[in-house]
Amino acid sequence: MSVNLKGDRIRIGCSRRLTLRVGDMPELWRWHADGDPLTAIIDRAAARFVRADFPPTRAFLLVRTIYAWGGLRGANPDRVANSCAALKPEGLSKILKAAHGYSLREKYDCAIAALHEIKGMRVSFHSKILRFLSPDHAAILDSRIVENCGYPPTPVGYADFVRDCREIGDYLNKSGVCRTDGRLWRATDVEMAIFATIKKRAAKPPEKAS
Repeated sequence: MSVNLKGDRIRIGCSRRLTLRVGDMPELWRWHADGDPLTAIIDRAAARFVRADFPPTRAFLLVRTIYAWGGLRGANPDRVANSCAALKPEGLSKILKAAHGYSLREKYDCAIAALHEIKGMRVSFHSKILRFLSPDHAAILDSRIVENCGYPPTPVGYADFVRDCREIGDYLNKSGVCRTDGRLWRATDVEMAIFATIKKRAAKPPEKAS
């Protein structure tokens, strides 16, 4: 199993394990959310895009905004732009809609695989797109989560991570542990708390030898 839930302890990971405390999760989420207010802005834009039934005229704008937010570097932004241009707005819109649909049907490996037609990205950035399209059914499999928790950066590894985030979210919600804004946990909120844990630990200065 990739998740072990017992009392106030959460252990998550495949080949490597990360341990978190249930009581710390709301503040970890808040720390992450407060540190990047642009996330909430893109959240709202993506929700409008989905409600409007994935309008082709706005498809590339959303993708471009997400990869800029995520810090896509080097030649990859040009590769993504060229790939999206080749797909044309209608084709890109269909891919995003298909990926979203797979997520809602809990076919997470198919969701990430559907985005492979967008060249210049790997699973990490494809998962960033899904995170905004389907926040209840998606999470970002960042390279630091791969490194600290051992999930392979593949469609199967991504699917395992999303299911684990959803299991933890359900556990928190059933335990009455809400986010600091009083809302229930989504898969992406759990991932935000996990990422915050990894980031905080990496920033902690090493203890001096006695």
